[in-house]
Amino acid sequence: MAEAAVPPPRLDPIAAITILACVTLCPMTTRVLHLRIHGLVQGVSYRWNMVQAARRRGVTGWVRNRADGSVEAMVAGPPAALDELVAWARRGPPGASVDKIDIEPGDGEFDGFEQRPSA
Repeated sequence: MAEAAVPPPRLDPIAAITILACVTLCPMTTRVLHLRIHGLVQGVSYRWNMVQAARRRGVTGWVRNRADGSVEAMVAGPPAALDELVAWARRGPPGASVDKIDIEPGDGEFDGFEQRPSA
């Protein structure tokens, strides 16, 4: 005897409209982090490479050299993209040697990702 096919569950029309509205109108969760990267990170194109890495991941913000030899960045984006960028920042570009990264909550809203003058 063949089993009867079970019909798919019916979705309440109001729930369907709510889900559709959220998918199209709800903003994506965005986090902002302040990074301070220490080690051999200046003179190795770290900032230029970070700009490229951030843009590939859809992360916004900025990066700059600091007078103490570190690199500072403020990065904003979805948590998964930030996790990927932080993983990249721990390695850096060829020639860099990252000793540690200080990560704190950041703030700001950004239109793109830019390299700023040294501070």
